[in-house]
Amino acid sequence: MRALARVVAEMVDGRTRYRTLRSEPPLLLRPTGGGLLLVGGAAGPLGGDDLMLELIVETGAELVVRSAAASMALPGSRRSRLSVRAQVGERARLDFAPEPLVSVAGGDHQQRAYVELSASSILRWREITVFGRSDEEPGRLDLGLRVERDGQPLVHQDVCVGPKEGDGFADYRDPAVLGGRKVMLSELFVDPALRPEPPVADLGGGNARLSVPVAAGARMETELGNDLAEIRKQAETRSYASPEGLVHPMRIA
Repeated sequence: MRALARVVAEMVDGRTRYRTLRSEPPLLLRPTGGGLLLVGGAAGPLGGDDLMLELIVETGAELVVRSAAASMALPGSRRSRLSVRAQVGERARLDFAPEPLVSVAGGDHQQRAYVELSASSILRWREITVFGRSDEEPGRLDLGLRVERDGQPLVHQDVCVGPKEGDGFADYRDPAVLGGRKVMLSELFVDPALRPEPPVADLGGGNARLSVPVAAGARMETELGNDLAEIRKQAETRSYASPEGLVHPMRIA
């Protein structure tokens, strides 16, 4: 299955409106009181699916994107793919935080995100990955995030993890990879007014957390563990303030 969903958010008379809102199953975008909800129109992504999501936030506009449920990277005859492309204009805000992606045994999924920011853009970009369901090995998962600000690279990150090593994939049990942990949270905050804070490395409580400034006005949080609810709860307690207000959270009411 091939599908494209696209939204163009613009500022009109002091309010954000959607000039373009296009959906195709299984990528269905539904407006709510606090932003857009991504509703899966079918199970998946299923092997062989080729999906694209485009998010364009024009000057001064704000876009919040959530999803209604976790997505399951299911097995099929071929690799499944999801590409997310985002453009955020001057003084515009994008808060992207969908429900987790679950890598199901036997699945082979590639997910790529490309984000282009202007110098004054504000961004929160959260991805949560679950490697295998309960008592299940994960499938093969190829994740990539590329973020550029004002035409310059800000974050380039790739994670290729599977149930065993080979063909460019690392074994999720490897201590240098996930150490057998089943949940990974990755969250990027970008705001020119973000207050500077030193790096943090915390291995307490069975989880592993790394928080580092990647550039002026940008910070990356990564956390590994086995309890999805705990990791999400900890992430919701973190906020990075700027004079204009909190970068995190911008939530659906």
